[in-house]
Amino acid sequence: KKHLSADYTLDSMTQLNSLIGLENVKRKIDEYRSVVLLSKKRSEMGLPAVKPVLHAAFMGNPGTGKTTVAKILGSMMKELGLLSKGHVVVEERSTLMGQNYASEQEKTLSALERAKGGILFIDEAYLLHKPDDPRDPGMNVIETLLTALADPEQQDWMLLIAGYTEPMN
Repeated sequence: KKHLSADYTLDSMTQLNSLIGLENVKRKIDEYRSVVLLSKKRSEMGLPAVKPVLHAAFMGNPGTGKTTVAKILGSMMKELGLLSKGHVVVEERSTLMGQNYASEQEKTLSALERAKGGILFIDEAYLLHKPDDPRDPGMNVIETLLTALADPEQQDWMLLIAGYTEPMN
């Protein structure tokens, strides 16, 4: 492994840069990485530092590398010390829905537990929201995720939602 400094390896950034295209994604992730490194340096020097937001949305068509980039991002978050494991747990509406009403909360909490230390990647996340059906069980998943996002005790995980650009907006 090549080392930029004692606490950061180039492995994940090298992997990301080896992907064809994705110039905007590469630039954004490099900017994010720079902010994290600056924040760590400020903290080490006793200066005020803001903990970076871990959660994000990846939008685009299938086959554009969202899942591949999520896996690289997991490794990078571990390398930067933001996540303890850096693994990626991939879920989608069908894997978070249950056979019984309200079992979505149980399945979502289970996914969050498996993702602890890493990334919970929800593919085609827009399918969780059905605005024409207020009783749709996808709202249970969304509410469970929002509760977990607001919990200051749960810091060692990242939520990454992904899907087509238009429905995600």
